[in-house]
Amino acid sequence: MTDSLEAQALKSPTSPNRRPEVCGPHAPERPYPIYLRGKVERGFGRGSKDLGCPTANLPSKVVGPGSSLTRTGVYFGFARVLPQDPDDPSLTDSEEVDPSNPSTQVDDDENEVVLGASPIGDGFLGRVQPNAASILEAQATRKDKELDVSRSELNDGVGSLHGATASSSSSSSSLAAARSKKTKRVHLQHEDTQVYPMVMSVGWNPFYKNTHKTAEVHILHDFADDFYGLEIRVVVLGYVRPEYNYDSLDALIEDIEMDKRVTVNSLARPLYQDYSQDPFLGR
Repeated sequence: MTDSLEAQALKSPTSPNRRPEVCGPHAPERPYPIYLRGKVERGFGRGSKDLGCPTANLPSKVVGPGSSLTRTGVYFGFARVLPQDPDDPSLTDSEEVDPSNPSTQVDDDENEVVLGASPIGDGFLGRVQPNAASILEAQATRKDKELDVSRSELNDGVGSLHGATASSSSSSSSLAAARSKKTKRVHLQHEDTQVYPMVMSVGWNPFYKNTHKTAEVHILHDFADDFYGLEIRVVVLGYVRPEYNYDSLDALIEDIEMDKRVTVNSLARPLYQDYSQDPFLGR
């Protein structure tokens, strides 16, 4: 039985009001934390309209082959939407630019999934000692990523020392092409760029009979505007429940509201709260 068929067969086994209001152990355990990043894509538009729960859709690569999010269902953790650089010359206020247009996006390599514990700081490490191997794993993955980005920037922006004239010409052409691609400017308030609790649904959403797997992040904050095309960073800290099918929209909404309460309560514990300061989320 495939994951999608299995999900469609599941019915919520209990009323939301009878579910535990805290989930997970006293501190995140492997495979958590899981780190996700990617550009926000347009979804189905039903989160706000039907459910009163707007979501940010992560790139499909996050739940594609090789993804660590193999288990469908609802997860919890922290998330942050990164603001645009106000001095970026490629930004425009023109309404003719679609902020979710793939041509204005960074390539798939920017949509990364990293496993392992994060050395958050002396306060965190003083209370709990993460597995040393997992710390090295996370650090090594990030260093490799940073090295790849540095090499890419070096090759694109400078070129090799040999054939300087040709490299310079190629670099100039690349920069000119990059500048010619315009990205819609997204006006976020300062409070919209802070770290907030998040609830993430991973799967096919059997109530809506999706045909492909998605990762949809609901950030527990009221955003004034949409932020399609912006980078979102997510630290997944635990699993709430499997995904279910429902007999009615009201039953689905009731379970979603319970997921939010469970998330807030679960993240209130000190060893989870520490991850709101994770360097991965940036500041």
